[in-house]
This record gives sequence, structure tokens and C-alpha cells, in this order.
Amino acid sequence: VLVEKPLTMTVREADELIAAAAAAGRSVGVSHNQVFFAPHVRARQLIDEGGVGQLRQLRARLAIGGKYGAWRSDPAKAGGGLLFDAGVHRVYVLRQLGGEVAAVTAVMDRAGAEDGFVVTLEFASGALGVIDGAYHCAGGAFDDRVEVAGTDAMLEIAGLEAYFEGYADPATPQLRIYRDGAWADDPVRDSWDASVRRSVQGFLTAVATGSEPPVTAHDGRAAVAIIEAAYRSARDGRRVPLG
Repeated sequence: VLVEKPLTMTVREADELIAAAAAAGRSVGVSHNQVFFAPHVRARQLIDEGGVGQLRQLRARLAIGGKYGAWRSDPAKAGGGLLFDAGVHRVYVLRQLGGEVAAVTAVMDRAGAEDGFVVTLEFASGALGVIDGAYHCAGGAFDDRVEVAGTDAMLEIAGLEAYFEGYADPATPQLRIYRDGAWADDPVRDSWDASVRRSVQGFLTAVATGSEPPVTAHDGRAAVAIIEAAYRSARDGRRVPLG
């Protein structure tokens, strides 16, 4: 079974799904398609190869001009507000780049039905992360960006959805690298539909070969757990440890 993002509305539901799949001997994957976006893959490679030095900070931003309607505006159907909907992409991408998250702190306008939020992540590695998002922008805007700061280099990734929504200039480099005192454009380029294809194909290959899906149900659960912790932090006004 390949599930769209997010895996479930709650961690409890995720645990039930994982247990049911294990009992039935079935494979479950999650379509976190931005894991397959080529600039994100390249950024992870650079981090793994030591190309940014010691990872210090990650940031993902999301600025949308106008609120989504229909089921997306109903927390009972969508699972939450902007963080749970479009924000989940930023959650799993920062986890892809930064590794496991040890603790979460958040502020929101209305936790669980939020139109604006700022979430800070403490990674197990010692790096810090920030995800900020809001619907409160000029009409037609969809500003989507990921930034990575290390001791030797910085990475700036023009967000995949900004291109998908027609907001970003198609000629804009999708990945830029600052190193040795100068910025350089990386030639890597990708698209939304290609990332979705790789997500589905990766899962089908895993099923055909009997291997683990590239994005597992446990990865999906981790993203939901981070968002649940953010809601708890915003409601209680405290830092929430994970794990």
C-alpha cells in the first residue's frame, strides 16, 4: 500500500496502520515525493560527503497568498491547519537533510487550525532547524525555499512547489552553493511530476524486489510525530522532546 502524505492524522493511527501491515505481511510506503526532488537529493549528498562541513542550521519557509479551500480548510478532514497540510513537506524534507529530531518548540496563531506558524527543531546531531509558514501573503504568492548552513558552505534550494504553482521564475537556479567566498549555481534541475514518478516507481520497485520502500511507514510516522509535538508545544507553551 502506497499512502499519500501525511501517512495518518495521528501517531496512534500510524501505529495501528504499521501493526496491521505487519500482521498481514504487507508493505506500506508513503509518497513523500519531495524526498526525490533532485536538489534535495543533491543537498543530502553534499551533507553526507562533508561538502558543507559540520551541519549547523536548516530552514524551510512557506509563504502562500490566499488560503486553500474545500476540505483543506476543515481540520477535521485535513488533520490540522497549514502545518499539517503543505507544511508536512517541509517537515519530512528537513528530517531528510538533518536526520532525527530530538525536540520541538512551536508558536502558532491557532494550533490545529493554524494559518501561521513557526516551528523550531532540535536535531539529534546538534543542528537546529526552523520551519515557518503562513497564508498571510500577497495574492498569488507561493514562496517556498529551503536553506542549509554548515561550517564550510551554505545551500539555497528554490522550493519545488514554487515552480509547480507557477510562482518561481523557471530560469531561477534550483540549487545554489556558497563556498570559499562565492556563490555558484548547481546545474541540477527537476520538476514536481518527475518527483512524484520517482516516488511511485521507487515503491513499486521495492514491492517487486521484496525490499524496504524508499520512504517507509516509520518515516511517515516520524513526520506526523513531529507535527503532533509542534501542536502540543504551541498549546502548552513548552519544548516537547521526541522519542
